[in-house]
Amino acid sequence: MSDFNPLDRAKIPTHRSSFDLSSKKLFTAKIGEILPCYWQIAIPGNKYRISSDWFTRTVPVNTAAYTRIKEYYDFYAVPLRLISRALPQAFTQMTDYMTSAASKSANSAQLTNVPYAPLGNISSEIQARVADRTVDDAGFGFAYGSCKLLDMLGYGSFIGTNNSKKQEITMQYLGLDTTSLSDSQNPLVYGSTINLNLLPIFTYQKIYFDFYSNSQWEKHLAYSYNVDYWDGTGSIEITADMIKLRYANYPKDYFLGVLPASQYGSVAVLPGVLVPSESSSRVYAYTSGTGSVGSILNSASSSAVTTNNTSSSVRYATLNSDLSAII
Repeated sequence: MSDFNPLDRAKIPTHRSSFDLSSKKLFTAKIGEILPCYWQIAIPGNKYRISSDWFTRTVPVNTAAYTRIKEYYDFYAVPLRLISRALPQAFTQMTDYMTSAASKSANSAQLTNVPYAPLGNISSEIQARVADRTVDDAGFGFAYGSCKLLDMLGYGSFIGTNNSKKQEITMQYLGLDTTSLSDSQNPLVYGSTINLNLLPIFTYQKIYFDFYSNSQWEKHLAYSYNVDYWDGTGSIEITADMIKLRYANYPKDYFLGVLPASQYGSVAVLPGVLVPSESSSRVYAYTSGTGSVGSILNSASSSAVTTNNTSSSVRYATLNSDLSAII
């Protein structure tokens, strides 16, 4: 009778679908460059098994370099809400569960697009940086770093045919003289414009400022990755900090760990106690309980020390401050 109804033990064999997302990346890198090798928009519930394998070959030199080079491969997950608080609903297209508010009585409007910009905006910004001879944090031309970042993120060609600095940009990044080449032969020049998804760029900048920047020397530039201000009705205006290649800082030591100031903000000053209107570093003649305070003076061309008034009690040299707070 125990096997009369076997349906109570029935199970549906469920399993996850698996996909091979492995890829091979070939690139060159300078010391300190933070380069994105792979990115993907992850759907909630997905699981990833991540492993990395790499091989590095250094440039041959005449003699042994006798130096040590460390390479780090890190993996990060960046929630979309850190890029824009209303961005999750741009993927789910659900208005019943908005996660941000526009006012005290209304939710934020649902985004119908992800942050985007046409190729022309990126081309124009790189052109402006080259015209101004802007350099990055390592002293290289801005076009070299920005083109390398966009290339590593898979943006393809991003220089317009009407870009007046396309020859200099190509020379900075590829070292290729395009004087005798047509635009169709230049790998950086695109034929027709399209709108680009800016999430990979913003994610790269977010990771840098959260994990690599030196907060004691660098300001946190939230505008380089956060677009909470964007209402989804137009493209994003590209700025230099959005497409700037970042570098890792040197490890802190006795020299590189120096601070820009002895403390944050202005120097702390204790208030005056005996004479509040005067500096707390001045010394006065004073004895507790007498109420008589005299300024201690040393007249010009004299070694004598006098006070500006007299008292019937013995007074001692006393600092115009209360040091009990720091003892």
